[in-house]
Amino acid sequence: ALPIYLVILFWTVRRLPHPPSARHLAQAFALGLLGYHLCAWLDFAGLIYITAQLERLILFTYPAFVVVLGGLFFGHRVRPTGLLAILLAYSGIGIVFLGGEIATGLNVPLGVSLILGCALLFALFQLLAKGRIDRLGSVLFTCTAMIGASCGVFAHYTIQTYALGQGDPLSTLGPTLLGLGVILAIFCTVLPSFFTNLAIGRIGPQAVAVLAMIGPLVTIIAAVILLDEPFSPIDALGTLVTLSGIALYPALEARAKARQRKTQPTPVTK
Repeated sequence: ALPIYLVILFWTVRRLPHPPSARHLAQAFALGLLGYHLCAWLDFAGLIYITAQLERLILFTYPAFVVVLGGLFFGHRVRPTGLLAILLAYSGIGIVFLGGEIATGLNVPLGVSLILGCALLFALFQLLAKGRIDRLGSVLFTCTAMIGASCGVFAHYTIQTYALGQGDPLSTLGPTLLGLGVILAIFCTVLPSFFTNLAIGRIGPQAVAVLAMIGPLVTIIAAVILLDEPFSPIDALGTLVTLSGIALYPALEARAKARQRKTQPTPVTK
């Protein structure tokens, strides 16, 4: 994906009336290392130990981290209704752990911990990215962040494969894997990264986090059909409760804001 981002970055910078701030570019570069390299590594490491369905279900509770971190460190207001939605979301995961079949794997506690770490850092990335997207624009921010992530991936891969001898050199990969890599680069990396950051810039991280709840549904269907993973009625109930909690948050927040506007006094114009 790196050559595509470099070309788009060059084309975007040439069209700007003034060069972007080096400090803002450095911040976007660092956020790319956090949100697209470190988070991805934790996510894929967790997938080694747990099912794809459980991974997606846990990962997409990251709106809870967005709400909590936003309230603690970014001055966002956290209403009791938001906390109620978060509690409902994690109650669904509790149901899955108590009686479901998807909470299985080589080492479920380790896998869950890695995915929770990924969710926490991705929520932090979204909160930090909002201001940088506003300053740089979604296209310039995305290119810079993904170039930063690419540098992190290259460094990680080089050290692990050639220094530690724990990976597969590129020369051993066949044309099928390389072709899949190209497809993943374009349709699962480049396009989603632009769409996500454009959405964050337009509607904010909280709304994007909630809309992303379609991810677990797609993953569950694909995991059952393609990977032959189990999915019991208890799993369905837990998933429904979790997704309901995530979806409930924006509805409760919108109602609370509307109620607050009604109770505020109307300013008098002289």
